[in-house]
Amino acid sequence: MASPKDAIPKPSERYRDALRGALEYRYAAVLSFRDDAKRFAPDGGPDCPMATRTEVEIEAVHEMRVWAKRTREMLRMLRDCGVRGGVRKALRAIDQANDALGPVREADVTLRRIQAEAAVAPESEQPGLEWLIAELQAQLRDQFPLMRDALESLEREGIDDKIARVVRG
Repeated sequence: MASPKDAIPKPSERYRDALRGALEYRYAAVLSFRDDAKRFAPDGGPDCPMATRTEVEIEAVHEMRVWAKRTREMLRMLRDCGVRGGVRKALRAIDQANDALGPVREADVTLRRIQAEAAVAPESEQPGLEWLIAELQAQLRDQFPLMRDALESLEREGIDDKIARVVRG
């Protein structure tokens, strides 16, 4: 596994080599979040009750999204530096994951904020807030399987090998 020192470019290092080191470090760091993110469960009956979500899983979805965005930008920079080996395929896979992570994260953050507001809102606002909470929970139920499938697709399509190929050059 790459160490944090590997992510710091040395003065004599070429830009693309520094990017490869940063990509390797970031990718190694995010692997621990992948399984936690897949366990994130929206409200939706006995299969995935909201109560089973933990801060670890909620944070894992956030970290996976941050990782996807940063990885995408590093891959674009590597592509712009002339690195070709596997960059396009890795970019495509990362974009698909990011597209699936975004709606889940955004709906969850909004849901948590609205639930906090509902706890202190006046009685007259409760019906509207309850409706909004139900809509956000439905959105999470719809989006969660897409996110989980996208993360599993990363593994099936060999994202580990794609990233390793880019890092090796």
